[in-house]
Amino acid sequence: MRTTTALFAVLLCPSLFAQDYLPLGDGNYWTYRSDKSAETFTIAVGTPYQLNSQIYYSVKGYGTARNFLRRTAEGNLVQVDLETGIESPVTSFEPGKQWESPLSGCQQTGEASAKRGEYAGPVGIFPAAQTVHYGPGACADSGFSEETYIENIGLVRRVVNTLAGPVQYDLVAARVGKFTFSAGPSVIVRVSVPENSFQRNTAAEALHLQARLHIDTVSAVGVAVRFPTSQRYEMVFRNPAGAVVYRWSDGKGFTDAVAEETIGGRRTYLIEGEIDAAAAAGLEDGMYTIEAWLTTGDGPKFASSAAVELYTRPAA
Repeated sequence: MRTTTALFAVLLCPSLFAQDYLPLGDGNYWTYRSDKSAETFTIAVGTPYQLNSQIYYSVKGYGTARNFLRRTAEGNLVQVDLETGIESPVTSFEPGKQWESPLSGCQQTGEASAKRGEYAGPVGIFPAAQTVHYGPGACADSGFSEETYIENIGLVRRVVNTLAGPVQYDLVAARVGKFTFSAGPSVIVRVSVPENSFQRNTAAEALHLQARLHIDTVSAVGVAVRFPTSQRYEMVFRNPAGAVVYRWSDGKGFTDAVAEETIGGRRTYLIEGEIDAAAAAGLEDGMYTIEAWLTTGDGPKFASSAAVELYTRPAA
């Protein structure tokens, strides 16, 4: 393994793999809550449509109108007019590339930040967030100010301009594929890894995975959790395409012993696993994701993820 001065430092440079900052899939949704009131809004992905040999997804809540979106090879989002078949840009995640965004209901110029930074919010702490900034355009005291995205999760924060000042909406619940999570009361969850890269001499080397799942609660009475079996946590390793190539619980046995616990302050779970040499030989170099969560039986509510690079040294 090799170290760098900061976790995810490799993500600050252009990646060989297009990032997926708004996973489009029938049934995916994201719910956000205002920092000024109890107001919420939801982005929901619905029925896919085929047009001009492309698949577009019906998406409500992402903008002021329903959009029919697809992800391009570069990882950007475009929409299509179902009557004319003409595409137009919606969101670009390419740094330095400006575009006219129609999302807020008035034309604004958007541009992705050149560097990724940390995001801390109700669903956890993520060190490699992508921010998109919007100019005022013709919106005056309306429109968007900025958005923050996490790879393979989606939009996690949107700041909206209003007459009373900016209003911040943070992600509090989501379903992305088979992965469902929500923010617990006064809970911050994060995953840390000892290194941000697996460096190997040959592809046929076993990989030792290690993650620490940190759960911080600020409630005076703690947060009650219920485990339906003797399993307390889960960890998966995803390849650059998002497919699970390792699951910690595979091959392990758990009893049906129900347990209830209260988490107060900080609790850390150390999760370790190994991908044997034969399985590792089938893994290509690239950016992988380690995800971990508590197995409370009602979805991985206490969940977070971290990215690591798999790298094979060139032969001498």
